[in-house]
Amino acid sequence: MKNFNAEKKRYLKDWICEIAVLLIYVIALILRRLKILKCFDYFVLKDYLSQTRVDGIASFFAITIGIYIAVITVLATSEIGISRELLRRRLDKRLLYVIIGGMTENLITAGGAIFLPINQFTKHILVIFVVLSLISFMKFIVLLLEIFKGNMESMAASMDEEERYRDTIEAYLKKIAKNSDNN
Repeated sequence: MKNFNAEKKRYLKDWICEIAVLLIYVIALILRRLKILKCFDYFVLKDYLSQTRVDGIASFFAITIGIYIAVITVLATSEIGISRELLRRRLDKRLLYVIIGGMTENLITAGGAIFLPINQFTKHILVIFVVLSLISFMKFIVLLLEIFKGNMESMAASMDEEERYRDTIEAYLKKIAKNSDNN
Protein backbone atom coordinates (compact mmCIF):
# COMPACT_ATOMS: atom_id res chain seq x y z
CA MET A 1 0.00 0.00 0.00
CA LYS A 2 2.86 2.35 0.82
CA ASN A 3 4.41 1.81 -2.62
CA PHE A 4 1.04 2.53 -4.27
CA ASN A 5 0.73 5.86 -2.43
CA ALA A 6 4.29 6.82 -3.37
CA GLU A 7 3.47 5.99 -6.99
CA LYS A 8 0.31 8.14 -6.82
CA LYS A 9 2.26 11.05 -5.32
CA ARG A 10 4.89 10.82 -8.06
CA TYR A 11 2.16 10.75 -10.71
CA LEU A 12 0.42 13.81 -9.25
CA LYS A 13 3.75 15.63 -8.94
CA ASP A 14 4.44 15.01 -12.62
CA TRP A 15 1.04 16.41 -13.61
CA ILE A 16 0.81 19.35 -11.18
CA CYS A 17 1.46 21.91 -13.93
CA GLU A 18 -1.38 20.60 -16.10
CA ILE A 19 -3.75 20.46 -13.14
CA ALA A 20 -2.84 24.05 -12.18
CA VAL A 21 -3.41 25.33 -15.74
CA LEU A 22 -6.76 23.56 -15.91
CA LEU A 23 -7.88 25.00 -12.56
CA ILE A 24 -6.72 28.52 -13.45
CA TYR A 25 -8.55 28.40 -16.78
CA VAL A 26 -11.78 27.13 -15.21
CA ILE A 27 -11.62 29.73 -12.43
CA ALA A 28 -10.95 32.48 -14.99
CA LEU A 29 -13.97 31.36 -17.04
CA ILE A 30 -16.17 31.36 -13.94
CA LEU A 31 -14.94 34.82 -12.96
CA ARG A 32 -15.58 36.04 -16.50
CA ARG A 33 -19.12 34.65 -16.42
CA LEU A 34 -19.69 36.44 -13.12
CA LYS A 35 -18.39 39.66 -14.77
CA ILE A 36 -15.60 39.92 -12.19
CA LEU A 37 -12.70 39.28 -14.57
CA LYS A 38 -12.74 41.48 -17.64
CA CYS A 39 -9.35 40.65 -19.21
CA PHE A 40 -10.92 37.78 -21.18
CA ASP A 41 -13.28 40.20 -22.91
CA TYR A 42 -10.50 41.16 -25.32
CA PHE A 43 -9.73 37.54 -26.12
CA VAL A 44 -12.59 36.44 -28.35
CA LEU A 45 -12.34 32.77 -29.24
CA LYS A 46 -14.81 33.17 -32.09
CA ASP A 47 -12.30 35.32 -33.99
CA TYR A 48 -9.19 33.50 -32.86
CA LEU A 49 -10.22 29.91 -33.55
CA SER A 50 -11.27 30.08 -37.18
CA GLN A 51 -11.87 26.85 -39.09
CA THR A 52 -8.45 27.13 -40.74
CA ARG A 53 -6.73 27.45 -37.37
CA VAL A 54 -8.70 24.52 -35.95
CA ASP A 55 -7.63 22.41 -38.95
CA GLY A 56 -4.03 23.46 -38.30
CA ILE A 57 -4.36 22.46 -34.64
CA ALA A 58 -5.64 19.04 -35.66
CA SER A 59 -2.73 18.58 -38.08
CA PHE A 60 -0.11 19.76 -35.58
CA PHE A 61 -1.27 17.42 -32.85
CA ALA A 62 -1.61 14.51 -35.25
CA ILE A 63 2.06 15.07 -36.10
CA THR A 64 3.07 15.23 -32.43
CA ILE A 65 1.27 11.91 -31.86
CA GLY A 66 3.50 10.49 -34.59
CA ILE A 67 6.56 11.89 -32.82
CA TYR A 68 5.50 10.27 -29.54
CA ILE A 69 4.98 6.92 -31.29
CA ALA A 70 8.30 7.15 -33.13
CA VAL A 71 10.28 7.91 -29.98
CA ILE A 72 8.59 5.26 -27.87
CA THR A 73 9.19 2.72 -30.65
CA VAL A 74 12.88 3.58 -30.84
CA LEU A 75 13.29 3.46 -27.07
CA ALA A 76 11.36 0.21 -26.77
CA THR A 77 13.18 -1.65 -29.53
CA SER A 78 16.76 -0.58 -29.00
CA GLU A 79 19.16 -0.97 -26.17
CA ILE A 80 20.83 2.37 -25.69
CA GLY A 81 23.62 3.13 -23.31
CA ILE A 82 21.35 5.12 -21.05
CA SER A 83 18.82 2.30 -20.48
CA ARG A 84 20.34 1.24 -17.16
CA GLU A 85 20.61 4.85 -16.03
CA LEU A 86 16.99 5.49 -17.07
CA LEU A 87 15.86 2.61 -14.93
CA ARG A 88 18.09 3.56 -12.01
CA ARG A 89 16.88 7.18 -11.97
CA ARG A 90 13.28 6.04 -12.56
CA LEU A 91 12.99 8.23 -15.65
CA ASP A 92 11.41 5.34 -17.51
CA LYS A 93 8.11 5.70 -15.64
CA ARG A 94 8.16 9.48 -15.89
CA LEU A 95 8.76 9.22 -19.63
CA LEU A 96 6.00 6.65 -19.96
CA TYR A 97 3.56 8.86 -18.03
CA VAL A 98 4.43 11.88 -20.16
CA ILE A 99 4.10 9.93 -23.40
CA ILE A 100 0.79 8.30 -22.46
CA GLY A 101 -0.63 11.53 -21.05
CA GLY A 102 0.65 13.60 -23.97
CA MET A 103 -0.71 11.17 -26.55
CA THR A 104 -4.09 11.11 -24.80
CA GLU A 105 -4.21 14.91 -24.67
CA ASN A 106 -3.14 15.12 -28.32
CA LEU A 107 -5.77 12.58 -29.39
CA ILE A 108 -8.46 14.53 -27.56
CA THR A 109 -7.22 17.80 -29.07
CA ALA A 110 -6.93 16.49 -32.63
CA GLY A 111 -10.14 14.47 -32.33
CA GLY A 112 -12.01 17.43 -30.89
CA ALA A 113 -10.74 19.73 -33.63
CA ILE A 114 -11.75 17.24 -36.31
CA PHE A 115 -15.00 15.70 -35.06
CA LEU A 116 -16.67 18.14 -32.67
CA PRO A 117 -18.90 20.91 -33.98
CA ILE A 118 -17.19 24.23 -33.37
CA ASN A 119 -19.11 26.30 -30.85
CA GLN A 120 -18.18 28.41 -27.84
CA PHE A 121 -17.99 25.43 -25.46
CA THR A 122 -15.84 23.27 -27.73
CA LYS A 123 -13.53 26.21 -28.39
CA HIS A 124 -12.86 26.50 -24.66
CA ILE A 125 -12.26 22.74 -24.46
CA LEU A 126 -9.90 23.02 -27.44
CA VAL A 127 -7.95 25.88 -25.85
CA ILE A 128 -7.55 23.92 -22.61
CA PHE A 129 -6.36 20.80 -24.40
CA VAL A 130 -4.03 22.74 -26.71
CA VAL A 131 -2.32 24.28 -23.68
CA LEU A 132 -2.21 20.96 -21.81
CA SER A 133 -0.84 19.17 -24.88
CA LEU A 134 1.86 21.79 -25.37
CA ILE A 135 2.91 21.53 -21.71
CA SER A 136 3.14 17.73 -22.00
CA PHE A 137 5.10 18.02 -25.24
CA MET A 138 7.57 20.41 -23.58
CA LYS A 139 7.99 17.98 -20.67
CA PHE A 140 8.54 15.21 -23.22
CA ILE A 141 11.25 17.25 -24.98
CA VAL A 142 12.95 17.97 -21.62
CA LEU A 143 12.96 14.26 -20.76
CA LEU A 144 14.35 13.43 -24.21
CA LEU A 145 17.12 15.97 -23.66
CA GLU A 146 17.92 14.35 -20.30
CA ILE A 147 18.07 10.96 -22.04
CA PHE A 148 20.25 12.41 -24.81
CA LYS A 149 22.62 13.99 -22.29
CA GLY A 150 22.89 10.78 -20.30
CA ASN A 151 23.42 8.76 -23.46
CA MET A 152 26.22 11.10 -24.60
CA GLU A 153 27.89 10.82 -21.18
CA SER A 154 27.57 7.03 -21.33
CA MET A 155 29.02 6.95 -24.84
CA ALA A 156 31.94 9.17 -23.79
CA ALA A 157 32.69 6.90 -20.83
CA SER A 158 32.46 3.84 -23.06
CA MET A 159 34.80 5.37 -25.64
CA ASP A 160 37.30 6.31 -22.91
CA GLU A 161 37.18 2.78 -21.54
CA GLU A 162 37.66 1.33 -25.02
CA GLU A 163 40.62 3.64 -25.65
CA ARG A 164 42.24 2.62 -22.34
CA TYR A 165 41.69 -1.03 -23.26
CA ARG A 166 43.34 -0.52 -26.68
CA ASP A 167 46.25 1.33 -25.08
CA THR A 168 46.73 -1.50 -22.58
CA ILE A 169 46.66 -4.14 -25.32
CA GLU A 170 49.05 -2.09 -27.43
CA ALA A 171 51.45 -1.79 -24.47
CA TYR A 172 51.30 -5.57 -23.87
CA LEU A 173 51.86 -6.26 -27.57
CA LYS A 174 54.90 -3.97 -27.55
CA LYS A 175 56.26 -5.82 -24.48
CA ILE A 176 55.68 -9.17 -26.18
CA ALA A 177 57.38 -7.94 -29.36
CA LYS A 178 60.30 -6.56 -27.36
CA ASN A 179 60.68 -9.81 -25.40
CA SER A 180 60.50 -11.92 -28.56
CA ASP A 181 63.21 -9.74 -30.19
CA ASN A 182 65.46 -10.23 -27.16
CA ASN A 183 65.13 -14.01 -27.36
